Amino acid sequence: MWVQYLIDMQKLQHEKDVKLQIEKLQHDRELEIIKAEKEIELRKLEFSERSSSGSLHGNSQENLNMTYGYDVRRVPRLRDEDDIDVYLRAFELLAEGNGWDKSQWAKLLIPSKA
Repeated sequence: MWVQYLIDMQKLQHEKDVKLQIEKLQHDRELEIIKAEKEIELRKLEFSERSSSGSLHGNSQENLNMTYGYDVRRVPRLRDEDDIDVYLRAFELLAEGNGWDKSQWAKLLIPSKA
C-alpha cells in the first residue's frame, strides 16, 4: 500500500515536472517570437532610414523604378552583418505592404552594381 502511494506520488511529481518544462519551453518560444518581431520592426525602421537617406542600391533608382514599376529605393542592400531571415521577412512585409506582385519579388532582391 505504501509502495503504491509512493509510486503514485512520484508519477504526480514527474507530471508536474514535465508540465513545468513544457510551460518553460512555451514561454521561451514566446520570448523568441517577441524578440524576432522587435528585430523586424527595428530592421524596418533601419530600411526606412536608409531608403530616405539614399544609401541603397547603387544603380539609378529612376531606371530601376521604370524597369520594375516599384519604388525599389525602399529595398535596402543586404549587408554582411544582416540576419538573412530578418532581412527577408522585412522585405516580405515591405513588398506586401506596398502591394508588389509576388512574382516580381526575386527581381527586386537581386543586388545592383554599386
